[in-house]
Amino acid sequence: MAATIRRLAERTGISENPQLPKGQYLKLLRSPNTQLVCVVTMTIMLGGTLISPILPTLQGAFDVPVASIGLVLTVFSLPGLLFAPLVGISADRFGRRAVIVPMLFLYGTAGGLTALAPDFETLLVMRFIAGIGGSAVSFLTITLVGDLFVAEHRATVLGFRIAAGQAASLILPPIAGALVVIGWQYPFLIYFLAVPVGIFTLLVLEAGEKKSAQSVGDYFRAVGGALRDRRLAGILTVAPTLMIVGQGAVAAYIPIFMASSFGASALVIGLVHSARIAAGITSAMSVGRLNARFGGEKLTIAAILVMASGLAWVPFAGSVGELVLPSIVIGLGSGIAFPAFQTLLVNEAPENMLAAVTVANGMTNRFGQTTGPLLAGAAFAIGDINAVFFSAAAFLVLMAIFYIFLFRRQPAPG
Repeated sequence: MAATIRRLAERTGISENPQLPKGQYLKLLRSPNTQLVCVVTMTIMLGGTLISPILPTLQGAFDVPVASIGLVLTVFSLPGLLFAPLVGISADRFGRRAVIVPMLFLYGTAGGLTALAPDFETLLVMRFIAGIGGSAVSFLTITLVGDLFVAEHRATVLGFRIAAGQAASLILPPIAGALVVIGWQYPFLIYFLAVPVGIFTLLVLEAGEKKSAQSVGDYFRAVGGALRDRRLAGILTVAPTLMIVGQGAVAAYIPIFMASSFGASALVIGLVHSARIAAGITSAMSVGRLNARFGGEKLTIAAILVMASGLAWVPFAGSVGELVLPSIVIGLGSGIAFPAFQTLLVNEAPENMLAAVTVANGMTNRFGQTTGPLLAGAAFAIGDINAVFFSAAAFLVLMAIFYIFLFRRQPAPG
């Protein structure tokens, strides 16, 4: 494996200097492997980010109850829970390319053909099929970072990956909003872009570059043993921690706070959201250098505490303008926290079951996505909207303390 990594590094023209001088940083950014990770990540972001803004239009076009329109997102996400374990195991057993390429083709074809759906039921079926193709692929891009890059470069590339995803979430909603003016079908046509992305993946990845030689029984026993390691299991709690807060207090309740406290319009709320996303992109692009200087453990803890400080600041904002800075602080912390902990995960996961571990991380991520709004709603019901932000900040501080003790454990010998 070491020889393979060296060969890949030589192929992309990247040195193994962890400080990444500017020239080497640009070479890494231009690497086909880096571009593959980022493009696949952005492509999979189409699943929810592209569709959320057009849900009201779909509700009117198909004349379905408001309570049912959320199924458009639910049926797409469901295969991620049902099929993700199988996808991870298959990627370890048969190779990354053998799994990612056909799933991208399925995702793009089914997603694009959704534009032809004659009724709401057919649309849901096509969304489910597209969800099968998209299930776990974004998390397998984390696996690819572990496969294709030396340890010193992984934090940088994972930062690029997060920045690409954030950029997609920034630019896709306005595109969808513009296309839906022509007709509800047109945003779905963008899914066909996944087909050329699949071809690009086919060309960049080496056939069978990553396969497990273990028997199925030995593989499952090894995966079970790896997930029982307390340090690795603890790292798997970072994603749901960030998503509980990100999808709950941040995504769901900051807009409500702005509208209820300051009468902010949708445009103003969108601008503050964009400022937070832009801050996340900026900080994510710097993770490689920060990780080389401070290490992933300290960086993860510090980023979580930065997010906590931003959340605790929110209730003290006296106007929309005063809310911009805490939103930026939250974005800066989030942009660092995700790639920092993902670097730890990739570096410490056993090499022959990396896909299974990263997909397990994806499933815990989905858990946080699902429960975040519910927990934030519970905090609001018990207290008020300020309680949502204070409780989220307190939760992050408690988890940071937990990670301080967790990271005192040495990684399992690998």
